[in-house]
Amino acid sequence: MSCKSQKKHRHAHNPGTEKLTIGVGVGSKRQEFSIHKTTLQRATKYFDQMIDSEAGKKGLIFLNDDEPKAFGMFIAWLKTGNVAKPPTNFKVKTMPSQAQLEILENDLRQRFDQHEFQLVNLYCLAEKYNIEALANNTIDAIQDGFYEYGTVFGPGLLTKIFAQTKKNSPLRDLCVGTNLLHMDRGCGQLREEMMMAALVAPGFFAHMMKWIAQNFEMFGRRQREGYDARKHLEGFSMLRRSKLCPCHFHVHAKGNAHKGHELCVKAPMTCGHGAGDDAMDMDLAGLLASLCPCSKCRGEETESVGSADGMDMDDGENWVDESDEEKVPVSH
Repeated sequence: MSCKSQKKHRHAHNPGTEKLTIGVGVGSKRQEFSIHKTTLQRATKYFDQMIDSEAGKKGLIFLNDDEPKAFGMFIAWLKTGNVAKPPTNFKVKTMPSQAQLEILENDLRQRFDQHEFQLVNLYCLAEKYNIEALANNTIDAIQDGFYEYGTVFGPGLLTKIFAQTKKNSPLRDLCVGTNLLHMDRGCGQLREEMMMAALVAPGFFAHMMKWIAQNFEMFGRRQREGYDARKHLEGFSMLRRSKLCPCHFHVHAKGNAHKGHELCVKAPMTCGHGAGDDAMDMDLAGLLASLCPCSKCRGEETESVGSADGMDMDDGENWVDESDEEKVPVSH
């Protein structure tokens, strides 16, 4: 079964001769990209007004607020129809020493985190530009990357996703569902990261509770089908696409999902109280903060703030810093 998003587009087919130069970013990070106007307009109507502007008629578009690396991935998708997956393994010709192995593993982890970070930026562009196929191709790459690498979303990426995606974004469902189901591993660090996300990411706690209510059967599947962290490619996981509907985390206009998709979709149970989703939009972070005994959550001034186990909560590791993506804890 496959949906239209999994079939390569033909945006770059017979593009004509008229090209655009697109400047992305500001200052020293600014980069320029060249793309055929027809190719761009086939993919989205987002740029139509810019193209009709005075600068656009001269073949120039400026995107100061977008991220150059992610935009480069968008241009690559326009030309090839592919979204590159993050690296999840490395090959060696001879058996490395323990020290060499640690260097290789650390390098792989850094490259994996950086690529997943940019994939999230690309997904945000897909939502912004309203490109259904790009969003679906990108979330598949994100999902496959975490599945093949054998980890889940870190606190920095959780915070970034809830800060930059739409309220009902499928990417929010993916990161929340993935991390919730993996809490059965008994990892104290993962529990702390989820608690921190509930405190600092607007809408995270409400989305998490809603996901639990609407996807409770997933916990049952996890128990029945099993999961072993040492064999992360086996068992049931929200990252394992073969265990889910092919369009589980996709966005589709009518008729674009895989054949029979209507049989996969189950309407969530309702309680009958009549309160809509907006009823969840309360100050849950404030509520949690009022229940937390630490002085930081209560807004009291202290010289230093630490957790009970000695972890410094002011070390910056749980926050998204767009100026230095390498420091963002992307994976768990």
